Amino acid sequence: PDQQYQNYVKLYQKTYGENTDLPTETTSCWCLLDDDFEYEHRQFFINATAGIAMNISSNAFSDFITELGSTFFGTLFEHCSSCPLWIRNDGIIRVTPPEGGD
Repeated sequence: PDQQYQNYVKLYQKTYGENTDLPTETTSCWCLLDDDFEYEHRQFFINATAGIAMNISSNAFSDFITELGSTFFGTLFEHCSSCPLWIRNDGIIRVTPPEGGD
């Protein structure tokens, strides 16, 4: 891992300048707070620059996967979390969290 890191630093400095430090790392972590069987939660963490996304929806969690996390250099690419959706078993879609059997 140390050699990979050194290679990354060299490539970064070649791209952004010899006296440029790496940006501060950013860590994000998601966990499922409520396992609601009436709704499925759908949401993604998006790396827009690379055109990829990480599934942080309720179906990504299980008894063995209780947290999803990512550490990255956030200033190196455009990123965001998608708008969360809650899909009820009968197909009704909400953009706000369901409350009290809503």
